[in-house]
Order: sequence, then structure tokens, then C-alpha cells
Amino acid sequence: MTAEQLADQFDNDADGVINERDKCPDTLPGATINNDGCPALISSEKKNDLIVLFEHDSSVIDAVQKVEINRAVQKLIQNPQLMIVLEGHASASGASDYNQRLSKARARAVRSAFISKGIASNRIDIKPLGESKLLLKDETLQAESLNRRVTAQFKLMDESTDLKWHIYSMEPHRSGV
Repeated sequence: MTAEQLADQFDNDADGVINERDKCPDTLPGATINNDGCPALISSEKKNDLIVLFEHDSSVIDAVQKVEINRAVQKLIQNPQLMIVLEGHASASGASDYNQRLSKARARAVRSAFISKGIASNRIDIKPLGESKLLLKDETLQAESLNRRVTAQFKLMDESTDLKWHIYSMEPHRSGV
């Protein structure tokens, strides 16, 4: 065994994963880790990373809103580990069933805008909420216009944990198996 091979059997950051298999060699002491020696991330998801507003009885995205969507698209392109959750909303005026369908159409319109810019559909979830989560409950024109929206939140994509190896395994580590 060479010195290099021997060094690969050590665990320099003391996270329980030998150097040879450690994809994150500088793990903080005490961090919860996965099988690759990488720390478990705590979601720092913030609400409403993007808000797209709509006209009354419409699911058409206007030019100003498209600029905001393009900014969010760039964030997704630069961060392939992120996905986006789109929540469609409607104002309280009108029938509840209709508002549910309209909120779905709005979320789908924003989803289509992301897809048309090259974002994979599996990175986009939609949740049509109708009038169930009004931003403002009063019946003013301002409240109505703010309730006609799609909100978007970025979050880390779910990743499956590779459990194919353990410390006693003689098989070479293969990522994604």
C-alpha cells in the first residue's frame, strides 16, 4: 500500500467518512452528515422570492412581471440544486371553484414561462390555492389586486441518499448508484 493510498483511509475532518469517500473534506465538527461526508443542510427557505401579479380574471403575464421571472430563471440556472414552488392565488370576488381554477391557470402560466426559458419541469412544483390564502382580506381595489398573484419560493431539491456502501464495503464508491 502506498503512502497516498494509506492517507485515503484516514478521516482528516473526523466526520466518520474516510478521505477516499469524503466529498466534503472540511465538514464542521459535530455536523450531521450524509454517506458522502457532506453536512445535512437546514433549509433557509424564505417566503415569496418572487411575486407575479395578474389583472382581474386573467392568467396572462405582463411584460413587467416577465422581467422578474427572468431574474428568478437566472437564479435557477446558476443554482442547479434549487427548485421552485409556485403558489397560485385569486382574489375573493367570484365563485370559489372558479377562483381555484384561475389560481391553477396562473401558476401554470408562470410554470410555462420558466420552462420556456430552459428550466426543467421537474424543478417546478405548482400549488393552486384559490382564495384560501388571501394576502389582504378587505374588499378594496388594492387588496383585490394584491391577492391576484403567484408567489414563488426557492428550495433545495430533494436528493436521494446513496446507501450502497458502508465502511466495511470493498466495492469502489460509485456516485449516483
